[in-house]
Amino acid sequence: MPDTPATHSPDASLVMDELCVLAVSERQAGRPWHCPALQLATALGQVVTAQFSSMAGLLLEDGAHGFRILGHEASPTVVEAEVISDTHVRLHLDAEVTSDGLSLAYAWGHEAREDVPDHAANHGALRDQWEQPSMALPGQTLKRYALSGRVPLRIEN
Repeated sequence: MPDTPATHSPDASLVMDELCVLAVSERQAGRPWHCPALQLATALGQVVTAQFSSMAGLLLEDGAHGFRILGHEASPTVVEAEVISDTHVRLHLDAEVTSDGLSLAYAWGHEAREDVPDHAANHGALRDQWEQPSMALPGQTLKRYALSGRVPLRIEN
C-alpha cells in the first residue's frame, strides 16, 4: 500500500529488482553473490563485537546504524558503531552487558518513524564495498546492504 512504512517507493522497488537480477545472474554463472549477514556477536563489558559474512569489506554509511540490543526492558543502548575489519563491527554501549538472554539485532524490530523518510521501518547503514551504477535508473548506484538479522549475544569473561 502506498504511503505506509512497509511500502517501498517505485524507484526503490526497481533498484531492488535490479539487484535480484544481478544476484541470480551471478549465481547462474557459478559465481558467489550474497549481501552481508550477521553471523555472531560477543560482549565484553560495554563493547560488542559483531561478525558478518561479507563478500567485500564492510562499510558503515552515515545515518542510523541499525544495531540494537534486545531481550530485557533495560537492555543497553548502542551509542556508537564502527567497522574494525572486513567482517567485524565494534559496538559501544551505554552500559555493560551483565545478563544472559540478550541478542544483537541489526535492522530488526524497529518502529517506523516519520522523521526518517524513504526508509522502511527496519533499515541500517551497513553494507559491503561493492557498488555498481544502475542500468534501470541512471544516476543511481546499486549497493549490497546487510540483511536484517538477530543473533544471541554471547558474554565473554
